[in-house]
Amino acid sequence: MSVSQGVASSLQRIIGIVGQGPWTDEPLKVVPKEVKTRRGFKTLTLALVD
Repeated sequence: MSVSQGVASSLQRIIGIVGQGPWTDEPLKVVPKEVKTRRGFKTLTLALVD
Protein backbone atom coordinates (compact mmCIF):
# COMPACT_ATOMS: atom_id res chain seq x y z
CA MET A 1 0.00 0.00 0.00
CA SER A 2 1.32 3.44 -0.83
CA VAL A 3 0.56 6.82 0.66
CA SER A 4 0.82 10.11 -1.19
CA GLN A 5 3.58 12.49 -0.15
CA GLY A 6 0.98 15.09 0.88
CA VAL A 7 -0.80 12.72 3.26
CA ALA A 8 2.47 11.46 4.75
CA SER A 9 3.69 15.02 5.31
CA SER A 10 0.35 15.99 6.86
CA LEU A 11 0.50 13.07 9.29
CA GLN A 12 4.03 14.02 10.34
CA ARG A 13 2.92 17.60 11.03
CA ILE A 14 -0.19 16.47 12.95
CA ILE A 15 1.89 14.13 15.13
CA GLY A 16 4.33 16.98 15.73
CA ILE A 17 1.46 19.18 16.95
CA VAL A 18 -0.63 16.76 19.03
CA GLY A 19 1.95 14.11 19.90
CA GLN A 20 2.24 10.39 19.30
CA GLY A 21 -0.94 8.24 19.45
CA PRO A 22 -2.96 6.33 20.44
CA TRP A 23 -5.70 8.91 20.78
CA THR A 24 -8.35 6.67 22.33
CA ASP A 25 -9.75 9.22 24.82
CA GLU A 26 -10.15 11.97 22.24
CA PRO A 27 -9.81 10.69 18.67
CA LEU A 28 -8.40 13.10 16.13
CA LYS A 29 -10.81 14.42 13.54
CA VAL A 30 -9.18 14.88 10.16
CA VAL A 31 -10.59 15.58 6.73
CA PRO A 32 -8.96 15.08 3.35
CA LYS A 33 -8.21 18.29 1.51
CA GLU A 34 -7.04 18.77 -2.07
CA VAL A 35 -4.48 21.56 -2.48
CA LYS A 36 -2.60 22.95 -5.43
CA THR A 37 1.20 22.82 -5.29
CA ARG A 38 3.56 25.58 -6.38
CA ARG A 39 4.07 23.77 -9.68
CA GLY A 40 0.33 23.63 -10.33
CA PHE A 41 -0.24 19.97 -9.46
CA LYS A 42 -3.04 18.85 -7.15
CA THR A 43 -2.24 16.73 -4.11
CA LEU A 44 -4.23 15.28 -1.25
CA THR A 45 -3.45 16.36 2.32
CA LEU A 46 -5.10 15.96 5.72
CA ALA A 47 -6.42 18.82 7.86
CA LEU A 48 -7.33 18.77 11.55
CA VAL A 49 -10.95 19.63 12.40
CA ASP A 50 -11.95 21.27 15.69
